[in-house]
Amino acid sequence: MSDAPTQTAQAMADYLTVAHDDRSTYLLDCATSFPLWQEAAEAGATDGCFLVAKCHDLGVNVPQDTVVAMQWYRRGAEGGSWRCQLNLGMLVRRVGKWSDQANGEAHGWFLRAAEQGSAAAHFLLGLNFLRGQGASRDLARARAHAREAELAAHTASQPDLPHLVKKLLATIEAAERNARR
Repeated sequence: MSDAPTQTAQAMADYLTVAHDDRSTYLLDCATSFPLWQEAAEAGATDGCFLVAKCHDLGVNVPQDTVVAMQWYRRGAEGGSWRCQLNLGMLVRRVGKWSDQANGEAHGWFLRAAEQGSAAAHFLLGLNFLRGQGASRDLARARAHAREAELAAHTASQPDLPHLVKKLLATIEAAERNARR
């Protein structure tokens, strides 16, 4: 039995841990590593699904194709990848033009990603509950998810997330003050 699938999976995990926040590294790696990611994704590796979907979503090394990207994100999301769940939710929302149905499906994927500790998913859930998108407006739940995002933001790969969370919390506080009037 070959160690190649294990080595490929470990290389993807290392890549996602170290380089995911650097878009230029991602774009370079996508061009050179896509065949390995595709093979891993086809074998069911959720990290491979994420990386292949991201290439299709961005149109890097393959034609941009949101339908194919959505298929790969969905496959990884159903396999338990929080990255795929988060990105599937965002893509569903974008493709669905923010319709009630798209917001509802996206909200479900954000919940699943948040259950695994995704700071970005908690942030998006905070926005959803604040705005009443994909769920009923609920300022207490908006605040709870914003606080979870705040706690997890230091480990997230999005450098602007802590600033966005602070803005979200300030907006929730203003909405709570207005609700008390």
